[in-house]
Formats: sequence, C-alpha cells, structure tokens
Amino acid sequence: MAISSHWEDGNTGEAGQGAVRVYEYSSGSWSLMQKITPRSYANAQCGFGLGFNGAGDLLAIGCPFDDDSNDGTPEGYLSLWQYNSSNSTWSEIDNLTGSASWELGSSVQISDNGNRLVLGTMCHDNCEGRITVYDIQ
Repeated sequence: MAISSHWEDGNTGEAGQGAVRVYEYSSGSWSLMQKITPRSYANAQCGFGLGFNGAGDLLAIGCPFDDDSNDGTPEGYLSLWQYNSSNSTWSEIDNLTGSASWELGSSVQISDNGNRLVLGTMCHDNCEGRITVYDIQ
C-alpha cells in the first residue's frame, strides 16, 4: 500500500515537495517499507497521482506541479519505481517530464500486468486536459 502526503515539506525544507510512504502487510500488521521523495522541487506535490501494477512491485508517482524549468508553468513529472525483493528496496527505474503548463501526473494508472501506463494532465491545450497511454518496456 502507498500513502501520499503531497503537501509534505522536503527533507531540506522545500515546501510542498511531497512524499510517498510504501507499507507492507505481514503477520497481521502494517509496517513502513520505505519513504520515497522523487523530486526536490518546492510545490511539486509528489504523490498527487499514484498507481500500482497488480503484483504491487511497480509504482508510478505523479508530481503535477513540478516546475523543472522554474518559469512558473509547471510541466509535471512522473517517476516510476520498482521493488527489488532481494534487498527489500524501491528504486526509481524511469521518469518523464511534461511540457510547459501540462501538470503531468495529476492522475496515474498502471495496468494490472505492468505493461501499460496511463497519465493524466490537467492543463494540456488551454487547460482542457489530456490522457496519454504509454507502453512500459
């Protein structure tokens, strides 16, 4: 299970950076596996969009207000993480940055088999929004 706190301040004081905590259920209780902070930009709101595949070992994290260009037009950012059972850690395996004002990652879904990623943008084309489907390889 993943729980986001997309307004959480970053480890070094970035307001609204966002974070995701991944938990595991075992022996009748939940325990924290790892805290994930994909980006270090203020107001990125990482965790606004979250999606798991069916096996629970692939996690997509959307950061729609990430402004990598620092020009006031959030491109958004998607971070794809995979669980490594040999060392019990989550690692970023890929990422994607949107274009100016897209706010990429406002909604995120991964297919059950983990082969397809569906991303929503809030402000693509004069804020009409957009859904894009990607094949994961």
